[in-house]
Amino acid sequence: MLPLLASAQQEHYVLEEIVITATKRSQSLQDTALSVAAVDSETIDKRGLVGMDDYLRTLPGLNSLDRGAGRNTIIIRGVSTSPQATELPTPTGIYYGETPLTDFGSFGGGNPDIKLVDIDRVEILRGPQGTLYGDGSLGGTVRIIPKAPELNSLHGNVAATYSNTEEKGGDNTMAQGTLNLPLIEDRLALRATAYQYDNSGTYENIAASDPVKSTSLGATLGAVLVDEEDIGSDKYTGGRVSLLWQASDDLSVKASYFTQDIEQDGLPEESLRLKPFQQARFGTSLGSESLEQDINVTNLEVLYELTWGDLFASSSWVDTESLQDRDVGVFFAVPLGGDTPIALEDRQGNDAFIQELRFTSNFDGAFQMLVGAFYQDIDITTTQFAAWAGDPDSDIFGGATLFTSHTEAGLQQQALFGEFSYELSEQLKATFGWRYFDYERDETRITDGVFNGNVRIVSNPENQEDDTTLKLNISYTTDNDQLYYVQVQEGFRLGRPHIAVPSTCDVDNDGLVDSLDTPIPDVIDSDTLISYELGSKFTLMEGRLELRSAAYYISWDDIPVSRNPPCAFLITENAGEAEIKGAEIEGTFLLSSHWIFTFGTAYTDAALAEDTPGLGSSGDTLPGTPGFTVNMGSEYGFNLATYDAYIRADWAYVDEYYNNLKEQGPAAGDYHQLDASFGVTIEQLDLKLFVNNVTGSDELLWIDTQVGDGRVQRQRPRTLGINMRYNF
Repeated sequence: MLPLLASAQQEHYVLEEIVITATKRSQSLQDTALSVAAVDSETIDKRGLVGMDDYLRTLPGLNSLDRGAGRNTIIIRGVSTSPQATELPTPTGIYYGETPLTDFGSFGGGNPDIKLVDIDRVEILRGPQGTLYGDGSLGGTVRIIPKAPELNSLHGNVAATYSNTEEKGGDNTMAQGTLNLPLIEDRLALRATAYQYDNSGTYENIAASDPVKSTSLGATLGAVLVDEEDIGSDKYTGGRVSLLWQASDDLSVKASYFTQDIEQDGLPEESLRLKPFQQARFGTSLGSESLEQDINVTNLEVLYELTWGDLFASSSWVDTESLQDRDVGVFFAVPLGGDTPIALEDRQGNDAFIQELRFTSNFDGAFQMLVGAFYQDIDITTTQFAAWAGDPDSDIFGGATLFTSHTEAGLQQQALFGEFSYELSEQLKATFGWRYFDYERDETRITDGVFNGNVRIVSNPENQEDDTTLKLNISYTTDNDQLYYVQVQEGFRLGRPHIAVPSTCDVDNDGLVDSLDTPIPDVIDSDTLISYELGSKFTLMEGRLELRSAAYYISWDDIPVSRNPPCAFLITENAGEAEIKGAEIEGTFLLSSHWIFTFGTAYTDAALAEDTPGLGSSGDTLPGTPGFTVNMGSEYGFNLATYDAYIRADWAYVDEYYNNLKEQGPAAGDYHQLDASFGVTIEQLDLKLFVNNVTGSDELLWIDTQVGDGRVQRQRPRTLGINMRYNF
């Protein structure tokens, strides 16, 4: 069904209302004085949306740097300076239900790519969300909201997908199932879902046959050289179970557990000097390059509904484990004089407890409030190990440990927050938001090895900060329900101690990083920004057309930016200031009772606001930020014999962007993506045929700025497939 409502005479049709909880209250999307995009479950199903990149690239003001399993970087409104800096938390908040998962992705500033299975909707909040969502939501917040158990409906589905990816790809499969099971009428229900995705790799490693790699310094030192296909293939296995207990008319308790495991064989990155989708990588100490990630989220929610408001509590336990193994010989080419067989193994584990308590009012009268408390306790274990991956007899270090780093870190954060609104008239409302936070972070680090100057360094860095962020929103609703708003809001990202820098980065012992002439930092301070926004939301043509627009200006201070000196250790400092200006417009138009059209476009001008020696000059565009994005989608429903059917097409364009502040090297972006699908419902069976990347576009999505061997990633080649789902 198209998202519409019709009268009994089928003469009047309107767009269906979308209800969101972006402000931690249930509100219509069109009545929310905030720039929010929502993707509902029907859209997810019909478009075949699976991962983050599938839906983010078709929303104005967003860009997703797709770097493979668990390593996507989300950029909202241009808020990014180092898209892959492992020292920095991501600038975009990620939530799964009520659980914040910001910075719980894989290495290199990635986000956990949760598959969209049995998801009610995805909400994307543009702009800083420092009051309600706290740290990390500098550019905005992405909320993935799973479906809740239904108390009195026994239903479910099983689904399977087969597809084939062209070029160097192959067969892809998916299997999933969902069951909603009432246990006690009106009181207790269980909902469970499970899935597995197997995706073919689209890259090939030609290290053994590549004349450059096979004759390199590393090859003469016994590096492992192989030719291998299906590089970047991945398997996602996951599931969720949730139990809802309606203890009384006023009290409900929901417990849930979510797990997802990712295994990726080879990193999906091309060597730019070779043909598209080819790479030349040495083997590593564990075999081929690889990545693994496991995430587990346990959540308990309690809701007590009063006549004058709701009391809500959410407690979450999050456990993640990540492992990445890659060839980094080129990374050390400068100090060692050539591409050598060196493998780097990264391991990271997070064990977190997160709790939020809040009260949401439902007072009679003009005044409303939302107040809450937030607590977070995270233990983080990180290990790096650089190993010789060539012939042991050719080890130029004589079997010595190249580099080891082990870090045990603890982060404790407390916060109080609130939003208070007052209706100055029937049409005019003012909202004031406030958040106070206090955090402490302490670490124990042990580093050793040749690249550490053969000196074992034990350090115990720590830092503590507290601050307040504010928000002011004034909205005006006209007599014909058109909404205008102006908003000023702050955002912040927590700082952290800087990694221990070895003596090889300061050979002359003058306290400055060699070649950078910058002091060796002890702490990366929190960075903050303030956003000024003017927006509107219109409902026109008797409910058939919805328009949403916003224009904004962002001032961003104390930006942490990472650089690579010749000693090959990332140096990060709070050295930048930036200004971001932009505008967005998006809409939905119901052309007829069977035909819907969606569209959106955004302009973003994100640049450094001052010269920063060694980093960039005033006016340099922030990395990963396209100047323009455009998207359009159309769906037409019709009867095929006696069955409901539809055809749909979605197109997106992303402008050119660079992955470094100095705009050096090749640019990424400047690409189009067209997806199309046809679906029909035959009684309880949904059948869909689809083509992703219809035109076979293979432009660059991401360019490595850390490892200097020209690693890039391209659009996934054209993929054709069939999906079948049986509903019961």
